[in-house]
Amino acid sequence: TLALALLSALQPGLGLDEPDGAYVRGPRALLVQPGLTQERKRELNSGTSPAELFDLQLDLTLTGLLAEDDAGRAVDLVAWGETMLPADLVHPPLADAVGEGADLSWPAWDRFVAPMLEREQGERRLVEAWIANEVGLLSALRGGRFLEPRGERAQGWLAKPEDRARAAALFAAGHFSAGAIAYTEVDGVVRRVNAVALWGPEGAPLGHGWKRHLVPGAESALGLEEHAWARAWAAKLMPYVPDMRAATEVGRLPAADGSWTAGAAVCFDNGFEDVFLESAADGNDFVLLASNEAWYVESQEFDQMLALSRIWAVESGRSIVRATNSGVSCQVAPDGSIPDLLTVDGKD
Repeated sequence: TLALALLSALQPGLGLDEPDGAYVRGPRALLVQPGLTQERKRELNSGTSPAELFDLQLDLTLTGLLAEDDAGRAVDLVAWGETMLPADLVHPPLADAVGEGADLSWPAWDRFVAPMLEREQGERRLVEAWIANEVGLLSALRGGRFLEPRGERAQGWLAKPEDRARAAALFAAGHFSAGAIAYTEVDGVVRRVNAVALWGPEGAPLGHGWKRHLVPGAESALGLEEHAWARAWAAKLMPYVPDMRAATEVGRLPAADGSWTAGAAVCFDNGFEDVFLESAADGNDFVLLASNEAWYVESQEFDQMLALSRIWAVESGRSIVRATNSGVSCQVAPDGSIPDLLTVDGKD
């Protein structure tokens, strides 16, 4: 598989009703793409070896950061693809509801939540554990505590303590975004969402957004998930019930210093213009799309997804930044051109 990173200089729009080409330079982004097949990602996420996938992402990130630092180029934003962060995140409304002692309805059929509720002995402790895990993971990730000399690191590229310290400092100094599963509260019901989150320097959480258009049958059973027979049917086909909640609002991922705000989009959202047009109307400077297109193997659907991104960029007058697990990772400028495209050995 390809293990690659791409740097792109984003050009967010100015919020013009009729964009006239007057754009300002935005953050420089390191887009980290491991180039995994869907079968390989499923295997690594199965619980038997998730650390391998995490290490791959982290190693690519640090390789790119060190290379850019050596070249005298600053990286403002590191972007991982869809569901690449091994953590369950908590959306603030859920934390507030639990903190206030609200009577919440938890999805008893969620094969992940039920055993965790039992282990943590209650809803409050589970939410606190999720939050503590996010804080601890981001603190360790940005603080260099995952950089022990092992594997490739032990053989060379991060074998020196000074290189490990420099890589960790570079990572901690900028912004970081990644796709992950999150939980939120809607009308007293706890729901699972396919999210993209942004953290600032030193791991400070800055915002969440999540998928607006769910994949029928895989992420939504179109209301049938409320019936026990449908949940039992789904459980035989996949290790979860397709009962995610779709976003109804525009995602906003604001920079720590207020210099830019990204809209949020996830994978299947790429097929729908409302995500991008409403993001522009809401004042977001560009859209950060975390995607997993490994489902398409190496078919024309890669090109179709990119063609759609180009249309939405032109319609909205905003850049779109595509950070994919597999697929086409690139920047699409507001005029539909592609100033930066990840290409290795002739393949994009």
